Amino acid sequence: MTEGSRNPHPIQKITRLFGICLLIGVIVYFLTKDVERISVRVQDDYLSMSYSAGDTMTIRYGDILSINETQDLGLGTYISGTQTKSYRVGVWENDEFGKYSLWVYANVPHYIVVETSDGIFVFNLESEDATSSFYKAFQEMIESK
Repeated sequence: MTEGSRNPHPIQKITRLFGICLLIGVIVYFLTKDVERISVRVQDDYLSMSYSAGDTMTIRYGDILSINETQDLGLGTYISGTQTKSYRVGVWENDEFGKYSLWVYANVPHYIVVETSDGIFVFNLESEDATSSFYKAFQEMIESK
């Protein structure tokens, strides 16, 4: 038997197997990792918002004083929370509301403003159409309660 026809050394087999497993692991991670997003959910007694980075907020329907839709909003100054290229989540301050809670997709200049007994909450969805449709349905639901 010649040198080239022998089976690879067991260490080489283990190294190749480890490399293949590592490659598969990296591919699975990038295909399944949690991407940034804001999630808005309508519950029985409250509206909940969560951001994939772990932030969560709820608005109890009984605390809502008014709901408005606007495209004309100066966000103001970032105070705390998370601000990325795509999202703004946290506490902001502007001349119109003072300090308020902001949960928005940065590239969607369409907002829902909810005034409650606890403060002002501003949010939107992934597009202007989705935000407007949600606003209409949410307003009807609140009025029927």
